[in-house]
Amino acid sequence: MEDIKFPQHFRFIIPIIEVLNELGGSGRAGEVVDLVIEKLNISEEEIAETIKSGASRIKNQIQWARLLLVKTGYLDSSQRGVWSLTEKGLKAELTEKDLIELYEMRKQWGKEYRKSKSKGKIIKDETSDGEQGDEEEIEIEDFRSLLLNTLLTLPPSGFERLCQELLRESGFEKVTVTGKSGDGGIDGIGLFQVNPFVTFNILFQCKRYQGSVSASHVRDFKGAVIGKAEKGIILTTGTFTTEAKKEAQRERTVPIELIDGEKLIKMFEDYQLGLKPIKTYEIDEKFFDKFRNLIPKQFEIHIGGYSGTSYSVEKRGDTLVYKCYGTSRNIQESIVIHPLNEQWRKFWITCDEINIWNWEIRYENPKIIDGYSWKVRINIDGKSIDSSGSNQKPGGLDELFMAVSKLLGGLSFN
Repeated sequence: MEDIKFPQHFRFIIPIIEVLNELGGSGRAGEVVDLVIEKLNISEEEIAETIKSGASRIKNQIQWARLLLVKTGYLDSSQRGVWSLTEKGLKAELTEKDLIELYEMRKQWGKEYRKSKSKGKIIKDETSDGEQGDEEEIEIEDFRSLLLNTLLTLPPSGFERLCQELLRESGFEKVTVTGKSGDGGIDGIGLFQVNPFVTFNILFQCKRYQGSVSASHVRDFKGAVIGKAEKGIILTTGTFTTEAKKEAQRERTVPIELIDGEKLIKMFEDYQLGLKPIKTYEIDEKFFDKFRNLIPKQFEIHIGGYSGTSYSVEKRGDTLVYKCYGTSRNIQESIVIHPLNEQWRKFWITCDEINIWNWEIRYENPKIIDGYSWKVRINIDGKSIDSSGSNQKPGGLDELFMAVSKLLGGLSFN
């Protein structure tokens, strides 16, 4: 196996899939992140490390591992806070060989991310060679990180009054900032009416913080709340350690709700506090398909070997002819396919993502002789590829064969 030093977020790829499988195929983002951290026994010191925006370095890396899994089809692209395995993800048993292929794709996408500066995003990739390194920090600066930075610049009293307004927007009544010292860390009080018959007294604490709030801090706040209110709330721009979360919900003590920086930003977003919504548009690719030439001039792909099943697909006129061969090269199946424009468009997107246009003409490994060979010949609108190999393949070839299978309506091609 090749000696590759993977980027740091790659260590989370397999655990994310394992955790989601253990949860039945899907889970809330925060739940998945916490379970991945617990599975890898990541220390509290490492959890407390932050990147320049103040966000957790570990959570930043887990998010980038999740993004890579979405782009490669193992996770769906839901933006509603739920991570779900696709059919491919449910069946996945990733090996080091699979990680190497993901790494090759990641390098190509890294180039695309750097280009996206022109689209209004600031992307920073601090690595030794722009592709990998001991310390990786990839940061997309959008309104969330900008808002978090804004909160961190507020004076303590200003942040307390801001939390007061946020609690009011959330339905709390008679919210008052005490602003006293020596009160066990209590910054304010309020009431929350569940229904006409039930009302809770709550005490809250505001921490304008970049690191992680510890279990001892939660325990101290609990001590201050006992006898004064039925519930406590800690709001912070930072994060909470795993032990702090356990302490907050420990039985037979007053419950403490924990609002970390991620939840805090979500609340500002939900209530549109300090945020101005911007109207934007999404490109309707289907509309432009009728003006594109999606049908290639040449299309010929083969994969197979001395033993086992072989496959081929070739363009004939406006159709594709798919063939499946047995071990004696006898045709077991021959089907004429008429792909839709949408199928062609998705296929070309995959080709661009894995950048097949820059593949070498020939790939060979003389040390291995297993009869495995493949060939790709495509020509469309000035872009072309004529590449083949024996016992060796470029990164992304399996992804291409998967795209071919989708183009063929799910027929086997691997």
